[in-house]
Amino acid sequence: MEFPFFSARVVHGKICVTGIERASFGSKIINSETDSGIFGEWKWDPRSHELHARIDPFGLFSLFYYCADDVCMLSPSPVKLIAEGANPGLDQRALAVFYMIGWFIENDTPFRHIKVLPPNGQLTWRPGNLAINGAEKVWPEKNISRPKAIEEYIDHFRSAVKVCCEAADGKIVQPLSGGRDSRHILLEMIRIGRTPDHCVTMDKSNSGLDPDAECAKQIARAVDVQQVILERPSSPFRDQFRVLLLTHLCSDESAHFLPLARYLEGQDCAALDGLGGDVLSRNRGFTNQELHDLLRAGNWQAAIDNVVAGMDRITGTTVHERIGPQPGITRCLAEARDFLAASLNKYEGAADPYTQFLFWTRTRREIALIPASILGNVKFVYCPYLDPGLVEFAASLPFDATKDGKFHDAVIEREFPEYSNVPFHDALDANWGRPSIGRKLRELIEGVGAAAAIGTGALMVEPFNQVRMLVDRKHKSLNPFRSHRKSLAALGSPASTKRYMRAFK
Repeated sequence: MEFPFFSARVVHGKICVTGIERASFGSKIINSETDSGIFGEWKWDPRSHELHARIDPFGLFSLFYYCADDVCMLSPSPVKLIAEGANPGLDQRALAVFYMIGWFIENDTPFRHIKVLPPNGQLTWRPGNLAINGAEKVWPEKNISRPKAIEEYIDHFRSAVKVCCEAADGKIVQPLSGGRDSRHILLEMIRIGRTPDHCVTMDKSNSGLDPDAECAKQIARAVDVQQVILERPSSPFRDQFRVLLLTHLCSDESAHFLPLARYLEGQDCAALDGLGGDVLSRNRGFTNQELHDLLRAGNWQAAIDNVVAGMDRITGTTVHERIGPQPGITRCLAEARDFLAASLNKYEGAADPYTQFLFWTRTRREIALIPASILGNVKFVYCPYLDPGLVEFAASLPFDATKDGKFHDAVIEREFPEYSNVPFHDALDANWGRPSIGRKLRELIEGVGAAAAIGTGALMVEPFNQVRMLVDRKHKSLNPFRSHRKSLAALGSPASTKRYMRAFK
């Protein structure tokens, strides 16, 4: 895995340039109003000695920059910037937010001197002058009834899927889960006459029942589309470190998408991803009456307690357990809360403050890393829920029209009643099955080897961690955060950073 970069540095009054002078990334949809999709690009003008960069309107492509003294560097990977000489100093406040809620906010990264471009971000640099422009939008509440909202959502989404299919202009291999977002995409593709070549589904069970995969299988059979089933990763612990590299150490999840990335890599195809569908449609888990009332009242500290409690509940851990032996980060928790409160304050006037906060932070800074980076080797990845018109419409829907968490269910049932008997994944109980003793042993050995690739000290500590994870659920839940800490510790110099990148390329 090679991450491109660009560097312009003033040395003895002359500008020295290294790396790629013109680069573009992602899947751009060009239209008459504004380019959409997930994309980033930069270009160096050797005549004017100016560097220009920009990303998509919603900031879903993460383009990182480092500017200090007489140097400016760009890359889709902050780890690559450190490998090329950027200051690797950690941002303790940003990391405190990450361990509190599970993702970074605003334009922060784990590194104090490296930032990511904002939504609709534009960077212009010339020696001695750096300008960054771009910001989030906040959409106020729209006066519309729920039945009318359902009808208009259907129209917006059908148009968005059609635009993405036209942009694909070739073979489409469609990821399909047991949730609402990918199912709606598939059914709409079939409705407009653009049935995918086949669908691909991840089965994460150990010879048991994965509700996500089971519901995907049922809908694929119902519409008579070919389906490929991928098994769970064979090396989850090495994949844990690999996905941290791919997601720029800005995520604590998503390793289960690597089999899909490996399957799609090298295929001359496009895929339509459901990014943003859950939060914009306000599916179950993305509506919270108590939190909505707290944010509308400007009670930021109580709202933060609510969000952190949700992270504690999901992981079965506390923020102090996630931080672990990092006293510098613990000391920044109060500062992190103030920073988080200021970020939440931006959305006080939104139709649904919490979902807009989630869209501009969690969706933008963490979940978007799946199509933009983990699936970065796929030829084209388009996201119909991120159609600008659909985003503005969905974000402005009244809270009362969506607060039951069933708005998207109603949309799909209204448009495709013939498939209403096929359940969604959250209607089934999981029965994961037990991995074999041989598989457990292989994972234990592989986990030790993966950690040892970062530092030989792991040979002393990691066997204990691996054995304990077999019997202690909380210890296993904390493993992604331990891996995150180990990865950050491995990036102390350009040489050690390059070793880290080689180990998990």
